[in-house]
Amino acid sequence: MKTKIVTLFTTIAICAISCKDKTETVVEETTVEETAPQPEAIAGEQCFLQVTENKADASHIIRDSIIFQIQQRRGDSIWGVYEWRPQEKDKKIATYKGVINGNMGTAVANSKQEGSTFNEEVIFTITDSAVAIKYGEMTESKDGILRYKNKNAAQEQILSKVDCK
Repeated sequence: MKTKIVTLFTTIAICAISCKDKTETVVEETTVEETAPQPEAIAGEQCFLQVTENKADASHIIRDSIIFQIQQRRGDSIWGVYEWRPQEKDKKIATYKGVINGNMGTAVANSKQEGSTFNEEVIFTITDSAVAIKYGEMTESKDGILRYKNKNAAQEQILSKVDCK
């Protein structure tokens, strides 16, 4: 019996020593996926409106509307809808995409008016309370886009900021 106890202790001691000498290295692999940072939206939807009234005669008032909507602005990209809604004529509806630097924007609008579709340049300046949109004589450029013939001679339409509906 004494031999069995000594053998048992010897076996336990050998196991303890051999386990102590073995070093097990565990390597964990970690995969880190990097994604490009997405630009945050600088401004969400913003709307601007100008309504002009003219008297056709003593009993008839004509109201024309211009609507400029910024649907999204991310980094230097901007896009939205630009509408001209005269009361007694065909309306013009355009979707535009462009770039903005500070408060100055330049875009190309895909416009539809009186059954025709065309692309035209839109230049605008945004402030806290309004947008000023250039208008004037345009000519077709080599790329098929209607562009301002003389940007310096173009006038501005001022549209007031309103709540979007």
